[in-house]
Amino acid sequence: MSYILPSDLDWVGSASDTGLVAKLISKAEIRLASIVGARGGDLLVLAADPTKLPLIQDVLENAVARVLRNPEGLKSESEGDYSYTLNAMDASGNIWFPESEIDAIYSVASSYGSIRLGITAPGWTR
Repeated sequence: MSYILPSDLDWVGSASDTGLVAKLISKAEIRLASIVGARGGDLLVLAADPTKLPLIQDVLENAVARVLRNPEGLKSESEGDYSYTLNAMDASGNIWFPESEIDAIYSVASSYGSIRLGITAPGWTR
C-alpha cells in the first residue's frame, strides 16, 4: 500500500525525477513497515487509524526529504570562507527514521477540553 505519492512532496519541484521519488517512497514504506513489525506492530493496522495515518505520512515524507535534500550523501562542503557540515545520518543518503518519529506513530493522541461545572456557591443565583 502506498501512503504517500511523489505529488504529495510538492516542495520537491517539477525538475525532480518522479521515478526516483517513487522509488524512495517505496523504500521508505518497506523500511517503516519493517521497523513497526520489529516492534510487534503492523503498519497497515496503524494506518487504518485516522489519527495515525497523517503521522505515518509525515514520517515517510521526512525520510524521503532527507535523501532528496542530499542525494549524494555529502557530509561537509566548503568553498573559501563558506563551510557547511551535515548530520552524519542525514549525510548517509539512506532512508532512515529518528526514534522520535517512530515514537510519534505509537503515541496516543491526547485531547484537551473543558468541562463546565454547574456549581453554585451560597448566595449566588443563576
